[in-house]
Amino acid sequence: TVDAKTTKPDAVSKPTTGGPAAAPPWKKKSTVQGGKPTAGSGGQEGKKVKDKKVSKPKETKQPVGPPSERQLAYEEAVEIVKETLGEKTMGQLENATWKERLEATEFIQNYISSAEPNSVPMQAVLVAMAGKKSD
Repeated sequence: TVDAKTTKPDAVSKPTTGGPAAAPPWKKKSTVQGGKPTAGSGGQEGKKVKDKKVSKPKETKQPVGPPSERQLAYEEAVEIVKETLGEKTMGQLENATWKERLEATEFIQNYISSAEPNSVPMQAVLVAMAGKKSD
């Protein structure tokens, strides 16, 4: 008689063609740790399966590069542009006529070209020119 408790069915093994290209791309790969297979290792004890590098959480350091500023809302940007470039220019940017908008953009271009580099509120100008209102 065959005892169901003592006999185990043989594990079905799939033939591999070797290398990481053998596994389908949607299957998760992992490495074997401590002699025991981890989830998704397919029971391959003692072998390491190549895995993509997992980025470690970065330490909080001071940001490298130019200083950043908080992002302006559309309404704030419009107010800054009105103060800096005038209400007429902002009105032209919001106008439905393309010639008016073109005149305003040419004025802004000339203003930026002739002004000191850090004296122009560029973020405000760009947000106002984009015309994206936040809801």
